[in-house]
Amino acid sequence: MPTVSLTADNFEEKAIGAGITIVDFWAEWCGPCRSFAPVFEAASEVHTDITFGKVDTEAEQELAAGAQISSIPTLMVFRDGILIYREAGALPAPQFEQLIASVRALDMDDVRAQVARQAEGGIETLSARDFMQRVIQTGAVLLDVRTPEEYAAGHVAGAQLIDVQQPDFGMNIATLDPSLAYALYCRAGVRATVAAEQMQIAGFPQVIVLTPGGFADLAELGVPTE
Repeated sequence: MPTVSLTADNFEEKAIGAGITIVDFWAEWCGPCRSFAPVFEAASEVHTDITFGKVDTEAEQELAAGAQISSIPTLMVFRDGILIYREAGALPAPQFEQLIASVRALDMDDVRAQVARQAEGGIETLSARDFMQRVIQTGAVLLDVRTPEEYAAGHVAGAQLIDVQQPDFGMNIATLDPSLAYALYCRAGVRATVAAEQMQIAGFPQVIVLTPGGFADLAELGVPTE
């Protein structure tokens, strides 16, 4: 299926409906956007049941601002009207295909239940596989709350280290953006739960915790590590 040009006039109609819609926010002057364009186009020809939409952020500045786009390219993925994924950066073709496969595999009844729980507030506690699905859905920032020694021995790629056992943990989380979602893990789930409770008290409305389980369970699932 050819890609669809999305504007402020047709975004809700085209992007937020039944099925899967993948939206690429781009601009002509953006080198990474131009590099990603053939990957996006090729996927649209393979996955003909998915709507692939493109938003020119220069022509649709109001739409881009409303979507809080601060870096391009940014990908948004909707399924049945629910935002499943949002992330800035151009994906290589294999990772883009992996993302599409992950979105296809989602249990939407579970997703809707999770969205309902999120609307009620509180801390989500999930097993390893559901934890990573939720990270994809929310674009959550990964926090490793173990010790620096544990982190150095191996951690999830891109995870930020904030040791919950350090006395300055409260000061460290105060530097984080509370408007974002955060996904916490440790070794077995205990420290992550403690950290999540402190973050909730500090005013973070969306905190996801891997428990029971920890880093080893994520590594066993094949989650990229460093």
